[in-house]
Amino acid sequence: MKAVFIQEIMEDISGLYSFQDMMPDQKEAIHMIVHKLSRILYGNANHVDSWIDIAGYAKLVSDRLQLEESSNESAK
Repeated sequence: MKAVFIQEIMEDISGLYSFQDMMPDQKEAIHMIVHKLSRILYGNANHVDSWIDIAGYAKLVSDRLQLEESSNESAK
């Protein structure tokens, strides 16, 4: 059931135009966030590690984007 949920959500997401333009780390972060959401929804919503992991995947992408933004501003 959990695997079906993940695959259905990812199928919907991967069909979106913006998803096609994302960098590989963004796509993988979304995939992992969906996976962690499925663990929360089909398992233990109080398992703190799942919530920490979701924040961590988002943080990895935001860190890269901030670094790129800083580099672009420095190059101006």
